[in-house]
This record gives sequence, C-alpha cells and structure tokens, in this order.
Amino acid sequence: MPAPTISPCPAADAIPRAAWERLAPPGHPFLNADFLGIVERHGAAGPAWR
Repeated sequence: MPAPTISPCPAADAIPRAAWERLAPPGHPFLNADFLGIVERHGAAGPAWR
C-alpha cells in the first residue's frame, strides 16, 4: 500500500464529495462538505487561516 500524501487545495469545494464522504464521520456537522463550503463563501475561513 502506498504512503498517503498530503497536498493543499484552494477550497473545500475543490475536494470531490466522494472523498469527503470517505474521510469525514457521517453526520458530523463541522466536517460536512456543505458546511465548510458555506463557511468559506461567507469569509469565515480561507487562505488567511493557513
């Protein structure tokens, strides 16, 4: 099995939904792809958080 890699992405919406669903616990409100996309669109999270 190859080692996992970590790479930055420009936004939460850039991560495919299938990947979110594999990694985030079901029903977790703060790791939900929709929630994180909304938070970014409203300016509460983004590049300044790096």
